[in-house]
Amino acid sequence: MAEIIYEMSDEEYFSIDALNASTLKNMVNPQKAKYTMDNPKTSDAMVFGTQFHDFVLRGIKPELTLCNPKNIVSQYDEFRSTEAKQWRVDQESKGLKVWKLKDVYEADHGTVHLIKQMEAMSAEINRLEGFKEELASSKTEVVILWDRNGLPCKAKLDMYNPESNYVWDLKTCGNLDKFDADVINYGYYISAAWYIEAARQIDGKTRGAMFAVAGKDEPYQAMLKEVPDILVDVAENKIDELVDVYKACKSSCSWPSPYTTFPVMIDVPGWFLRQNGFDDIIL
Repeated sequence: MAEIIYEMSDEEYFSIDALNASTLKNMVNPQKAKYTMDNPKTSDAMVFGTQFHDFVLRGIKPELTLCNPKNIVSQYDEFRSTEAKQWRVDQESKGLKVWKLKDVYEADHGTVHLIKQMEAMSAEINRLEGFKEELASSKTEVVILWDRNGLPCKAKLDMYNPESNYVWDLKTCGNLDKFDADVINYGYYISAAWYIEAARQIDGKTRGAMFAVAGKDEPYQAMLKEVPDILVDVAENKIDELVDVYKACKSSCSWPSPYTTFPVMIDVPGWFLRQNGFDDIIL
């Protein structure tokens, strides 16, 4: 029986022991997938993406340093004296981040720029055909839990609207011209098929998948990208394959590397050979 949950915190979501799209995509390398699960890391790109999602979907702006209750401004210019060092230790033991006054100014200036950047990106996203209307009629950051042949699964959809013909996924991109390649290289198509499955578990409706993509650089631009049905079909086959790998690894407590200890021949692409005058070589 599938369950839909509104307004679940990220902490609660991450604590649920269930397979999600990110882990699924990583199962092409089980050893690395297990390491990533046990040692989660947050990159600058991930932080930016999360902040932009909060900005567009929930109207939450990045906090200015001086306004953030988790930060405290130092009364000392430096932390060289015993007294200053002890004060810093005391503050950090309370879970506070200590800032020098000059660093606070630089951080606040950067946050102001970040907010302006997100405002410009958001304006472009909201000009995309149907996005504002879809957002207005959707619940955002919706968690769906379901069982896939005995395997607990989870997904967090950016937008869920029972009446919509699409699952919508908000993306940021450094180069819009390369987004189609990103869809393949980063497995976005697999995530899209996973979200389609999650939504179908709730209402039985089969949808398409739509990416609303915001460019991160000036001039800020945005575009809509629909996932073709054939790519969803490919993703569904890939999901079945990766789910089987995940189940096998989990049941055996063995997460192997895809790389062997024996020599493997380098794969030379045909286009490279043709480019270098070896037109008659058949690989």
